[in-house]
Amino acid sequence: MFDAGFAAADGDGFGLYVAQRIAADHGWRLRAENRDEGGARFTVEGVDGPDAE
Repeated sequence: MFDAGFAAADGDGFGLYVAQRIAADHGWRLRAENRDEGGARFTVEGVDGPDAE
C-alpha cells in the first residue's frame, strides 16, 4: 500500500507513498493496521517530540 501508484479507491495512489518517504527520510517508520471498527490506523513511529529525553 505504500508503493507509488497504489490506489484502493479514488485517488492517484501517491499520498501514502509520499508520507512513507517523508517518514523514512527522517528516520521514522509509517505503520498501517486494520481497525476492528473498519478503516485503518496509520502511526508514525520514532518521532522525538519536545518532551523526549
